[in-house]
Amino acid sequence: MKNVDPIYPLDIANMIELAKSDPVAFEKERQAALDHFFTTIDDDNRDNLQSMQVEIDYQRSNSKSPMEMCEKLNDMMWKQVIDDRGFAMSIYAPKTYYRRHCEEQENTTNVVKGLISAQKEEPLLKSA
Repeated sequence: MKNVDPIYPLDIANMIELAKSDPVAFEKERQAALDHFFTTIDDDNRDNLQSMQVEIDYQRSNSKSPMEMCEKLNDMMWKQVIDDRGFAMSIYAPKTYYRRHCEEQENTTNVVKGLISAQKEEPLLKSA
């Protein structure tokens, strides 16, 4: 973790007012708060959380209404909790969760090994 003050000076009342009066300024401040947050966490978690933030931003930008956006984000949250690889499985069936996690890691490793092997046999990028 980097030596960064984890507290971002976020004024909620000001953010509400910005969201109503100046959406561009609101978005700029929101992004500044997120950027600050991402600098305070370790690299392993940062990648996962930034990926999740990209998905959240995508859902925000592609929703037809605030209610639709809330529904989509709610679905995302519950998927993280009750999915086969989700939080609930890690608590209530840790052996199953761990076994599935290991199988997934092994499958990924086998795919990568296959790609490396294929690349050695027939390079995608031919040297000039």
